[in-house]
Amino acid sequence: MKKILLILAQDYQSLSAELMNRYKVKATSAGNEVKEIRLLDLKFDPILRGGYRSEQALESDLVNSQADILWADELVFFFPLWWYAVPAILKGFMDRVLRSGFAFKYNKGKSLPEKLLVGKSAKIVVLSGGPAWFYTVSGNPAINMMSASLKFCGFSPVKSLQIGGVSKKLDDKKISQIFGRIDAFIK
Repeated sequence: MKKILLILAQDYQSLSAELMNRYKVKATSAGNEVKEIRLLDLKFDPILRGGYRSEQALESDLVNSQADILWADELVFFFPLWWYAVPAILKGFMDRVLRSGFAFKYNKGKSLPEKLLVGKSAKIVVLSGGPAWFYTVSGNPAINMMSASLKFCGFSPVKSLQIGGVSKKLDDKKISQIFGRIDAFIK
Protein backbone atom coordinates (compact mmCIF):
# COMPACT_ATOMS: atom_id res chain seq x y z
CA MET A 1 0.00 0.00 0.00
CA LYS A 2 1.26 3.45 -0.96
CA LYS A 3 0.42 6.82 0.52
CA ILE A 4 -0.33 9.04 -2.48
CA LEU A 5 -0.74 12.82 -2.47
CA LEU A 6 -2.60 14.26 -5.47
CA ILE A 7 -2.01 17.94 -6.27
CA LEU A 8 -4.36 19.80 -8.61
CA ALA A 9 -3.32 23.11 -10.16
CA GLN A 10 -6.49 23.92 -12.09
CA ASP A 11 -10.17 24.56 -11.43
CA TYR A 12 -12.60 21.83 -10.40
CA GLN A 13 -14.55 21.70 -13.67
CA SER A 14 -11.39 20.98 -15.69
CA LEU A 15 -10.23 17.81 -17.34
CA SER A 16 -7.22 17.91 -14.97
CA ALA A 17 -9.67 17.66 -12.04
CA GLU A 18 -11.57 14.86 -13.72
CA LEU A 19 -8.32 12.92 -14.26
CA MET A 20 -7.26 13.52 -10.67
CA ASN A 21 -10.61 12.20 -9.42
CA ARG A 22 -10.29 9.13 -11.65
CA TYR A 23 -6.74 8.57 -10.39
CA LYS A 24 -7.99 8.83 -6.80
CA VAL A 25 -10.76 6.26 -7.34
CA LYS A 26 -8.41 3.80 -9.08
CA ALA A 27 -5.60 4.24 -6.54
CA THR A 28 -7.97 3.89 -3.58
CA SER A 29 -9.63 0.79 -5.03
CA ALA A 30 -6.13 -0.73 -5.42
CA GLY A 31 -5.68 -0.37 -1.64
CA ASN A 32 -3.65 2.84 -1.54
CA GLU A 33 -4.26 5.66 0.91
CA VAL A 34 -4.90 8.92 -0.96
CA LYS A 35 -4.99 12.58 0.05
CA GLU A 36 -5.37 15.59 -2.20
CA ILE A 37 -4.41 19.22 -2.32
CA ARG A 38 -6.41 21.56 -4.53
CA LEU A 39 -4.16 24.59 -4.89
CA LEU A 40 -7.04 26.96 -5.61
CA ASP A 41 -8.45 26.16 -2.14
CA LEU A 42 -5.25 27.16 -0.32
CA LYS A 43 -4.78 30.60 1.17
CA PHE A 44 -1.16 31.66 0.65
CA ASP A 45 0.99 34.28 -1.01
CA PRO A 46 2.44 32.58 -4.10
CA ILE A 47 5.23 35.15 -4.35
CA LEU A 48 8.55 34.34 -2.71
CA ARG A 49 9.10 37.84 -1.39
CA GLY A 50 12.73 38.68 -0.82
CA GLY A 51 13.85 35.53 -2.64
CA TYR A 52 16.06 33.40 -0.43
CA ARG A 53 17.65 36.42 1.26
CA SER A 54 15.10 36.37 4.07
CA GLU A 55 12.79 33.86 5.73
CA GLN A 56 9.14 34.21 4.70
CA ALA A 57 6.76 32.68 7.24
CA LEU A 58 4.58 29.91 5.86
CA GLU A 59 0.81 30.26 6.01
CA SER A 60 -1.02 27.41 7.78
CA ASP A 61 -2.16 25.90 4.46
CA LEU A 62 1.48 25.60 3.37
CA VAL A 63 2.51 24.11 6.73
CA ASN A 64 -0.26 21.53 6.25
CA SER A 65 0.91 20.91 2.68
CA GLN A 66 4.44 20.23 3.90
CA ALA A 67 3.03 17.72 6.41
CA ASP A 68 1.12 16.02 3.59
CA ILE A 69 4.28 15.87 1.46
CA LEU A 70 6.20 14.28 4.35
CA TRP A 71 3.33 11.79 4.82
CA ALA A 72 3.25 10.75 1.15
CA ASP A 73 5.28 8.08 -0.61
CA GLU A 74 4.30 9.52 -3.98
CA LEU A 75 3.15 12.92 -5.25
CA VAL A 76 1.06 13.20 -8.43
CA PHE A 77 0.64 16.63 -10.03
CA PHE A 78 -2.21 17.47 -12.45
CA PHE A 79 -2.08 20.70 -14.45
CA PRO A 80 -2.48 22.28 -17.88
CA LEU A 81 0.43 23.58 -19.93
CA TRP A 82 0.06 27.35 -20.18
CA TRP A 83 2.51 29.30 -22.32
CA TYR A 84 5.02 26.41 -22.07
CA ALA A 85 4.96 26.64 -18.29
CA VAL A 86 3.15 25.45 -15.20
CA PRO A 87 0.24 27.58 -13.96
CA ALA A 88 1.43 30.43 -11.72
CA ILE A 89 -0.31 28.97 -8.66
CA LEU A 90 1.76 25.77 -8.99
CA LYS A 91 5.03 27.69 -9.44
CA GLY A 92 4.23 29.78 -6.36
CA PHE A 93 3.36 26.65 -4.39
CA MET A 94 6.66 25.01 -5.36
CA ASP A 95 8.63 28.18 -4.53
CA ARG A 96 7.07 28.48 -1.10
CA VAL A 97 6.76 24.83 -0.01
CA LEU A 98 9.92 23.18 -1.36
CA ARG A 99 12.19 25.48 0.58
CA SER A 100 15.64 25.12 2.03
CA GLY A 101 15.53 23.22 5.30
CA PHE A 102 12.43 21.28 4.25
CA ALA A 103 13.14 19.88 0.77
CA PHE A 104 16.91 20.39 0.58
CA LYS A 105 19.74 22.01 2.48
CA TYR A 106 23.21 23.23 1.77
CA ASN A 107 25.93 21.93 4.07
CA LYS A 108 29.08 23.89 4.73
CA GLY A 109 31.93 22.83 2.49
CA LYS A 110 29.69 20.96 0.03
CA SER A 111 28.85 22.32 -3.40
CA LEU A 112 25.73 20.19 -3.91
CA PRO A 113 22.75 20.33 -1.57
CA GLU A 114 21.55 17.47 0.58
CA LYS A 115 18.26 16.10 -0.75
CA LEU A 116 15.77 15.91 2.13
CA LEU A 117 12.85 14.19 0.37
CA VAL A 118 14.64 10.99 -0.63
CA GLY A 119 12.53 7.84 -0.77
CA LYS A 120 9.57 9.53 -2.44
CA SER A 121 8.50 9.30 -6.06
CA ALA A 122 6.51 11.70 -8.23
CA LYS A 123 4.33 11.70 -11.30
CA ILE A 124 3.41 14.65 -13.47
CA VAL A 125 0.24 14.73 -15.62
CA VAL A 126 0.20 17.65 -18.07
CA LEU A 127 -2.61 18.52 -20.47
CA SER A 128 -2.16 20.68 -23.55
CA GLY A 129 -4.18 21.92 -26.48
CA GLY A 130 -1.36 21.14 -28.89
CA PRO A 131 -0.60 17.57 -29.88
CA ALA A 132 1.65 15.57 -27.52
CA TRP A 133 4.11 14.78 -30.34
CA PHE A 134 4.85 18.50 -30.66
CA TYR A 135 6.11 18.65 -27.08
CA THR A 136 8.13 15.48 -27.58
CA VAL A 137 9.90 17.14 -30.52
CA SER A 138 10.19 20.66 -29.09
CA GLY A 139 10.53 19.71 -25.44
CA ASN A 140 8.21 20.54 -22.61
CA PRO A 141 9.73 23.16 -20.29
CA ALA A 142 6.98 22.62 -17.69
CA ILE A 143 7.76 18.91 -17.36
CA ASN A 144 11.49 19.65 -17.40
CA MET A 145 11.16 22.25 -14.63
CA MET A 146 8.93 20.07 -12.46
CA SER A 147 11.07 16.99 -12.94
CA ALA A 148 14.36 18.79 -12.25
CA SER A 149 12.94 20.55 -9.17
CA LEU A 150 11.57 17.34 -7.69
CA LYS A 151 14.78 15.41 -8.38
CA PHE A 152 16.77 18.26 -6.79
CA CYS A 153 14.81 17.55 -3.58
CA GLY A 154 15.32 13.77 -3.76
CA PHE A 155 12.23 12.45 -5.55
CA SER A 156 12.99 9.38 -7.65
CA PRO A 157 11.73 8.22 -9.98
CA VAL A 158 9.88 11.18 -11.49
CA LYS A 159 7.60 10.10 -14.33
CA SER A 160 5.50 12.25 -16.63
CA LEU A 161 2.50 11.89 -18.88
CA GLN A 162 1.81 14.48 -21.58
CA ILE A 163 -1.78 14.41 -22.84
CA GLY A 164 -2.11 16.55 -25.93
CA GLY A 165 -4.90 17.55 -28.26
CA VAL A 166 -7.15 18.54 -25.39
CA SER A 167 -9.75 21.00 -26.63
CA LYS A 168 -12.91 22.39 -25.13
CA LYS A 169 -15.03 19.89 -27.06
CA LEU A 170 -13.82 16.32 -26.69
CA ASP A 171 -15.84 13.46 -28.09
CA ASP A 172 -16.44 10.23 -26.18
CA LYS A 173 -13.72 8.39 -28.12
CA LYS A 174 -11.06 10.97 -27.15
CA ILE A 175 -12.19 10.98 -23.50
CA SER A 176 -12.01 7.18 -23.46
CA GLN A 177 -8.46 7.30 -24.89
CA ILE A 178 -7.40 9.85 -22.26
CA PHE A 179 -8.91 7.74 -19.47
CA GLY A 180 -7.08 4.70 -20.82
CA ARG A 181 -3.79 6.59 -20.71
CA ILE A 182 -4.33 7.75 -17.11
CA ASP A 183 -5.36 4.24 -16.04
CA ALA A 184 -2.13 2.84 -17.52
CA PHE A 185 -0.10 5.61 -15.87
CA ILE A 186 -1.44 4.71 -12.43
CA LYS A 187 0.26 1.32 -12.54
